[in-house]
Amino acid sequence: MCDIINSKNKKFLAMFSVVTIILFAILVIFAFNSFSDNFDGVSYYVDDLGGYNFNIPSDLHLNNSYNDSESFNKIYWANDSSYSVMISVGKNFSSEEIESLIKNNSNSYEKIKINGKEAYLTENSGSIEYYVPINNDCIYLGIWNVNGHEKLAKKILSNI
Repeated sequence: MCDIINSKNKKFLAMFSVVTIILFAILVIFAFNSFSDNFDGVSYYVDDLGGYNFNIPSDLHLNNSYNDSESFNKIYWANDSSYSVMISVGKNFSSEEIESLIKNNSNSYEKIKINGKEAYLTENSGSIEYYVPINNDCIYLGIWNVNGHEKLAKKILSNI
């Protein structure tokens, strides 16, 4: 009788140990992913453009800024000119105008979600371009010479 009880206890203990190890491994994976997403070794500063806040990597400096009656625009360059970013906020754009703009500027585009928002992604001769319609405006993010542009775009656009 004791052998049967001990056998059942050993099986339960073994199963409990396996389940605990699996749950711990899942926790470690999520913790590592969260750590790598939030602590990529790059610091950011917040810059306002057209009423929206954007996270700009600290190694970029403002190269040019211009506004007109319909848009706000800023171009940032890395100190070593290794990469650059352009952000534009176009005011009062309908969805049809945004799609027309994209079709006129690119041969192909892909509808994506970035930070939970609908967006368009295009790739043109060395640049990656994101168009994000929001509040009747169109946010344009152009990125040049960056591997892993998705992570950079998510971080830059995380406050909108």
